Amino acid sequence: MKNRVNLAIHKCVNTLSKFSNCEKCILSCPTDAIQKMEDNSLPKLSQSDCIECGVCIASCPTEALAIPKFSPLEYIFKSLYKKESIILDCKIDIPCLASLSIESLISLVILKKENIYANFGHCLSCDIFAKVGDQIDSQIKEANFFLETLEVENRVILENISKESSFEKKPDLKRRSIFDATIFKRDMRIFESKELKKAKDKNTPDRRKLFLMAIKRVKNRENNHILHSDDLSFISQKFVDESCTNCQICYRVCPSTALSTDYKNSFINFNSTLCLKCNLCHEVCETSSIQIREEFSIKQFLEVSSEKLIEFNILKCYECDTYFTKNGIGNLCYRCEIEESEAKELWGF
Repeated sequence: MKNRVNLAIHKCVNTLSKFSNCEKCILSCPTDAIQKMEDNSLPKLSQSDCIECGVCIASCPTEALAIPKFSPLEYIFKSLYKKESIILDCKIDIPCLASLSIESLISLVILKKENIYANFGHCLSCDIFAKVGDQIDSQIKEANFFLETLEVENRVILENISKESSFEKKPDLKRRSIFDATIFKRDMRIFESKELKKAKDKNTPDRRKLFLMAIKRVKNRENNHILHSDDLSFISQKFVDESCTNCQICYRVCPSTALSTDYKNSFINFNSTLCLKCNLCHEVCETSSIQIREEFSIKQFLEVSSEKLIEFNILKCYECDTYFTKNGIGNLCYRCEIEESEAKELWGF
């Protein structure tokens, strides 16, 4: 039997740390086809129980899951080339209304420059609607909330569109802007910039790349609307308190390089546009030094730049010649201090 759902193990945050508590795919699956392994390491997939609804691929922050019959990115590009308005319909070209992530919905609206419609006419008779209905509603509401804060006038609209419906599929030609491949190639150059080069190299999810390209087109970049962290499930702002020991784990396990440093590990930088809100950095931080900032402005988010969260006093160990964070009074790194202490004990000093 061919796989109905595939897992790219290297992308799953559960493989990056044993402390990861991510269960988004498990909680979203309407048929319980995804379970946690006994050792709590990876999701366990049941191909026989999978119905290829695609709900898991929208819920996974790192796009570790995929279903062969549906690519959200390909669907978006095809939809943008169409002259008619976009209607999300599970009986036509998507497996489920919940299979498109919040970022994908936002990107569709911004790039199409018109309302997109989600046809829920089939939902009430669907076997899985009882389990995915809340997720569909939540994703659309959050997408519209973010579009509102961006001061984008168009929205994702839930509508019962039947064959006999008088819904007008042709858009207002005066307001429509057909997606142009030339424009796309031009906008994709932003991913070659210094800020996003690391993201490109480390396989930032395709939907995040498309999302960043889309918000580059938002005209009002002086928007100071305040966002609350609890309002959004896919982005965040962070700060680091003084309890940080620079153990280096947070930016080493970050799947999108939202957290980064230099070759000396002398600071921690944070780029909110790359943060997937997978919570892995919080789960691995033993001192709970990295925190979510409760409020931030949309202007802060739109400015694609790194913020320095904390700096460290870095010295070069005179014994092994490596850089280390100076926390004590000596000039030895932590490893050499241990070796010196053991040597003194061995020789009776």
